[in-house]
Amino acid sequence: MICPFCKNDIEKDSNFCDQCGEELLICPVCKNLAKGKRCTNDGSKLITVRELAGGTQAAAEPPKTVTPKPVPAPAQPATPAMPSPSVVSATQKLRLSNESLGLSIEVSSGDIIGRKDGPHKPIFNKFSQISGKHARIYNDPTGWYVSDLGSSNGTKYAGAQLAPNAAQKLFNGTNIIFANIEFLIEFDEPAGDDEKTVRL
Repeated sequence: MICPFCKNDIEKDSNFCDQCGEELLICPVCKNLAKGKRCTNDGSKLITVRELAGGTQAAAEPPKTVTPKPVPAPAQPATPAMPSPSVVSATQKLRLSNESLGLSIEVSSGDIIGRKDGPHKPIFNKFSQISGKHARIYNDPTGWYVSDLGSSNGTKYAGAQLAPNAAQKLFNGTNIIFANIEFLIEFDEPAGDDEKTVRL
């Protein structure tokens, strides 16, 4: 076929000229391609080639929506198995003990461990390896935590060096090392009235 706009050869059954891009018009009577509004041969109103096809070409179906399958999250590295503590009560205390040094320290939530700061500085001021403000121990309803405060000689828990200012959960019966001083962690739960008789 010859494009009536640019006079170039085009493929048969084309809807548009692949050279100039114009939509092709055709006379519905004599089937000649033309440009303008009416056929110069018989005066019929020109229509597009697509209109002449009368919609015989199937309309393109909308693409099907494919719901992607959820990608499983990458497996987290296994953490050392530790006993899961129960919810911390407001009266629960934490005790740090070192039998070889004869130390037993009862810690309250928010206590600073250090040579120059915190309620236990009279105990720690004789250990030069402990920083002036070494670590902080605190609790919330989910458990007890320790956070190294950027100490010079660091804090180790369960054999791992703690990053400064990162919260590390503590578990009963485990060990913590401030600089080179090791302590056993014990949770003390004051005797309550759990065993009171309950009347029904």
